[in-house]
Amino acid sequence: RPGETGLVVPSRDARALAEALRTLLADGELRRRMGAKGRVLAEATYSEEVIAEATVAAYARLLGRAPARR
Repeated sequence: RPGETGLVVPSRDARALAEALRTLLADGELRRRMGAKGRVLAEATYSEEVIAEATVAAYARLLGRAPARR
């Protein structure tokens, strides 16, 4: 999420990447805030439970069955 969990730079733009890195190097609070929000997002999106449920649901759809509810 641009500006919330990280900085976005155009691909193949070394100057923009260098500027983004300078911004992060200069602002420890920004790094901590983005890092914390990024971790929350990653845990919510890619946790073992979330991935397992999505995998089971995909197999259930492929087999034409409703996934089991917990």
